[in-house]
Amino acid sequence: MDFTVFSFVLLFFFAFISEFEKINVEINKIAILRELTLFEQSKEIIAKLEDKLSKNNLDANQKKYLQSSIAVEKARFFLQENKAEKGISLLKENDFSANEKNQNFNELKFNHLTTLGRLYVENKQLTTAENCFQSAIKMLNQQGEENSYLKIDALRGLAQVYSLKKEHEKAVIAAEEALGYAKRFNNLFLQVKISEELAGIYLALNNLEEYKITNAKFFELQDESEVREQEDINMAYNLISDEHDNKYNAEKASYFNIGYAILGFLLLVIAACVF
Repeated sequence: MDFTVFSFVLLFFFAFISEFEKINVEINKIAILRELTLFEQSKEIIAKLEDKLSKNNLDANQKKYLQSSIAVEKARFFLQENKAEKGISLLKENDFSANEKNQNFNELKFNHLTTLGRLYVENKQLTTAENCFQSAIKMLNQQGEENSYLKIDALRGLAQVYSLKKEHEKAVIAAEEALGYAKRFNNLFLQVKISEELAGIYLALNNLEEYKITNAKFFELQDESEVREQEDINMAYNLISDEHDNKYNAEKASYFNIGYAILGFLLLVIAACVF
């Protein structure tokens, strides 16, 4: 598709998305920048969202959604900075999941649970972490509409917990299920990461036959994924560079917002790998 036409389509789309979806675009930008180790730029977006929150031009639901989204992203930075206790405290202070029925909050509730689960893993509270990931999976199952990306995220967390608890058979089941979802929609990056994790579990079980098969598949997929991953990273850097060069151009700013949203899909696995 011609770049100008593509730009126009993205601008047209952005004009019609909801306030919740616009917030999600900003959250996707934070995740992508963090995965590119552009931490300063990522935290700048959090600061802008906090400024937006302070202006009180959102309705009650939008304000709650934005506040909770900011808390999750800050907690993920705490996880990355080995400050699990701070992340846990922050998410407990912003726990809305039990009483929130608005469907716009479904994915955010999931992210709240899985981020909390990872923080508990970091803090060596494995049973509590397991409960978080199990609750996230149960929530997805009850919603009826299957989201394979989210399911993979929770299953990988659960497999990590089982591995740390030396319950390796359970870890295999969780990891195999996650790999099945990744294969179903041919996500090469997730297949690479999960295959690597699964090989480690088989090694811990001393199942050398399955370890060799899975590890060989991991290296095969890794070679294939490296080229595609570099293409996606280059695309992200180009968009970021162009955005900074043209940050006062409102039309391009709208385009870049959607560009980040699309990159959020393309680079989902890179974001997932942080945890």
